[in-house]
Amino acid sequence: MNPRDLLAALETLADAPQGITQIRDLVLNLAVRGQLVPHDPAAQPATDLLDQCARKRSLLVEQGLLKKKKSPSIVHPLDEPFEVPASWLWIRAGALGELIRGVTYAKAVSSTEPFGQSLPLLRANNIRSSINYEGLVYVPSALVSEVQRLTPGDFLICMSSGSKNLVGKSAVVTGDVEASFGAFCSVYRPLASQAGPYLNRFFQSPLYREAISATSRGIGINNLRKGDIEELPLPLPPLAEQLRIVARVDELMALLDRLEAAKEARDATRAQLRDAALAALQDANDAEEVKTAWSRIADNMHDLFTDPADIPPLRQTVLQLAAQGLLVAHDPADDSAIEIVKGVAQEKARLVKEKKLRKSKPLAPISDAQRLFEVPQSWAWVRADDLCLQITDGTHHTPTYVDEGVAFLSVKDISTGRINFSNCRYIAEKEHAALCKRCQPELGDVLLTKVGTTGIAVEVDTDREFSIFVSVALLKLLPNTVFPRFLVHLLNSPLVKLQSAEGTEGVGNKNLVLRKIRAFTMPLAPYAEQCRIVEKVDELMALLDRLESALDSCRKIQEAFCGSAVRALPGEPLGVRQDSAMAVG
Repeated sequence: MNPRDLLAALETLADAPQGITQIRDLVLNLAVRGQLVPHDPAAQPATDLLDQCARKRSLLVEQGLLKKKKSPSIVHPLDEPFEVPASWLWIRAGALGELIRGVTYAKAVSSTEPFGQSLPLLRANNIRSSINYEGLVYVPSALVSEVQRLTPGDFLICMSSGSKNLVGKSAVVTGDVEASFGAFCSVYRPLASQAGPYLNRFFQSPLYREAISATSRGIGINNLRKGDIEELPLPLPPLAEQLRIVARVDELMALLDRLEAAKEARDATRAQLRDAALAALQDANDAEEVKTAWSRIADNMHDLFTDPADIPPLRQTVLQLAAQGLLVAHDPADDSAIEIVKGVAQEKARLVKEKKLRKSKPLAPISDAQRLFEVPQSWAWVRADDLCLQITDGTHHTPTYVDEGVAFLSVKDISTGRINFSNCRYIAEKEHAALCKRCQPELGDVLLTKVGTTGIAVEVDTDREFSIFVSVALLKLLPNTVFPRFLVHLLNSPLVKLQSAEGTEGVGNKNLVLRKIRAFTMPLAPYAEQCRIVEKVDELMALLDRLESALDSCRKIQEAFCGSAVRALPGEPLGVRQDSAMAVG
């Protein structure tokens, strides 16, 4: 791809995730490599600017304002990071400017408000794309030397930070400001103010960021030394070419600004249409209205949902509609859900009488406030304990793990929404048999995460034997009363997810206790309708799976295309076509 092809494809590239950011980095990369504008053979060489800075430094040394430089100004040819045009020069950053360390002060003498003879200090949090003047600290002006007072054209640089991304970040001081800067910062002060605009682009370039990343050191806190900045290799163009580079960078950045604004406007419009379509689906009052609202979404699916992150809210909407009985038509011939509750209660009573099951404590009746919406006549509001023969959890003691044996599952093995045996632990057959006396997961049961990541329900869809840890709850069902996947969909719906979140206790080690799980309130459909609902939910979820996969693949293709496009440019100057600039104006 050549530069003109890139410009023609800018709108396509800009739609890729991080596309605009990558193109901005490309522009700056080309700028500091001498590949952005044509070179003028008649221009004064970069050595002229370097000589001017050397004379300025000598004068300041004579005046006692600077110390004499000991390190070399020119980068040795063997240390040059890459080849630059013949009129350019690889120099050390210290040859073009001076690094000044910030003010050290005791916290006791500082204030967040101005006082008497005080000066505000800029710190690392004041360095963004430009300098902001919020959250300043004030110190006695006597602590600030004359050289530490900020002047227009200074570059404020973060020298120490817990964030690898913040250390080395810079911003230029504009206008006259009565301020200084703290000890975790430094100021790079150019010796030739004319070089400031080019230096500003250099300090924003990937070349600078990569050099800083390789140079900063420390564990926990990343630090830069004064010499790290002063000895930084810097590609220096002749002054006249610097001005052309800056103008071209600004022209391209303005074009990218317009592309970014256009993309944000398109995304905002799409988000409004998507949210309106979702709202219409969520506000439907019967299965027919749901069908109509879904049809509108299906007809415009690829326009409304363009990001994989758009899909989870749609999944939750489907589950909520299922819980409300709005996803399929009702059949008057279906038995009442109340009969299911009676049948489960009778079976539990029999098992208790035979001492095969412990009698659970009775729960409070469901209040009107807990019935969040009207359900169909054949449905019933129930508690989870009304649906299950048993609600328990895995062993509360860490077992003895072995290399081979029976699978032992914890939250991490089901937190994706499916049972995953690939990274599970194992216990011996004998220990598994002992654990099964209290808690034996079987085909058709439902698992629910209850420690750490809580409230994720999974159907046991395998006859493979396994045991579970205390972090997982087991819900056992009476066959042909509650369809396992129907209960999974209920537990994963917004209705019960909210109860899971509210019932989760603790901050660090979060725990959803069994008492709260047993008390979950949810609507129950007749068994035949449960089966129809599950079939419909599975159909829609499969459609959303395909859409999510397609969007994810498309995003990866966009990222790969954008990345390969910006890396494949030859070393020729990159121009701006007027028709490209006008197209997004």
